[in-house]
Amino acid sequence: MSLICLLFVSCSSNDASTAAYEQDAAAKVEAIAAKLEIKDYSVIKKPQMSLHFVLKDSEVADFAYLVSDTEGNADEIGIIQASSKESVSSVKDAVGEHISLKESSYRSYSNTEYTKVSTSVILEKNGYVFFAVCDQPDQAGKLFEQSIP
Repeated sequence: MSLICLLFVSCSSNDASTAAYEQDAAAKVEAIAAKLEIKDYSVIKKPQMSLHFVLKDSEVADFAYLVSDTEGNADEIGIIQASSKESVSSVKDAVGEHISLKESSYRSYSNTEYTKVSTSVILEKNGYVFFAVCDQPDQAGKLFEQSIP
């Protein structure tokens, strides 16, 4: 009689820096939007990323971006997970450029919306880059900080 023993070992790490890479950006950004009571938005995911940001697919592991469905509203919240530590600066630069372009377009369009864009936040934690253009950017930033281990 033969005895076969199988041992299953998890391939994931308990290291906080790698655990962050295993989380879903869409779930995080939608949870933040819900806590801020932001409604009427569309979710843009990685396949449409290049329509909004100048980034290479290889620089991004995960991407979720909420855009207001209300015409003329500048609100947007997004989380972009860099594919590596080396890609974080490229992601931050792309988000900064996106916000700058948005700021330019709203400067003459709407003073209220321009103020939202000019007070937006861009944060990075453990490979995630977060940005928020909304009425409560500081609160959005705190919620992001809490959502990333």
